Amino acid sequence: MTIDLQNNYIWGIPPYAFWIGIGLSCSVILFFYLLYDNEIKIDKQPLIYVCGIVGVIVGAKLFGVIKNFLLTLYNQEPLTVEILGSAGLVFYGGLLGFLLCTSIAIFGMYRRFDMALINLIVITIPLFHGFGRIGCLFAGCCFGAEYTDFLSVTYIHSTQEIRSCFPTQLVESIFEFAIFITLFIVHKKNKEKNLLKIYLATYAVFRFALEFMRGDTIRGLFGQLSFSQYISLLILTILLLLTIIHNTRNVRRFKNENC
Repeated sequence: MTIDLQNNYIWGIPPYAFWIGIGLSCSVILFFYLLYDNEIKIDKQPLIYVCGIVGVIVGAKLFGVIKNFLLTLYNQEPLTVEILGSAGLVFYGGLLGFLLCTSIAIFGMYRRFDMALINLIVITIPLFHGFGRIGCLFAGCCFGAEYTDFLSVTYIHSTQEIRSCFPTQLVESIFEFAIFITLFIVHKKNKEKNLLKIYLATYAVFRFALEFMRGDTIRGLFGQLSFSQYISLLILTILLLLTIIHNTRNVRRFKNENC
């Protein structure tokens, strides 16, 4: 596949914005379908989703600033306003912002954490992200390491520079759609399952592995690992600790009930 980064607009729309728009539209439609399918009366949920979208933008940019700040300190370079201002968007920041803002909105409106509603929101995340990564593919960002074999992507720049890369964006997009289908099926079979834990654990493992195939150093490299890989490890560690704590409590409860 060859992509000319100067001439790849879709109906006059930049490719990233085009695919993000499709992803957002599909996610919103899916969210309303899930509310209907679970017989949840539409009330304040659309406003909750809007709060989540705001959280995506703020969180992604904030994590980008933090990444640039830490990378500057790590490389012992002078810290300037321009370096922080040039920060890009970090998916994990957007994910945290989305989950945090929707959770706060749910608690603020209903005075409780509605895990059933959070599960529905979680199902929409990989669907949105899958389309977003297609946007990355055609925008030329988040590209893979140098690669010229099967399914390689060749980017042509205005300077006639040609770069062939491993299709990390396409691989992640396919994986995201697979996660979406899996979460959807799991929810259909068992609505009590904690989909947030399943999604976070699955994505963290996948993202940690895929980062080794990335070729864009702008994402921040700290030694042999990237910024996102450290976040993936942190997420997996937190999930492991929560699982241990939960299982320990269940063991103690079982012992107390059978004493």
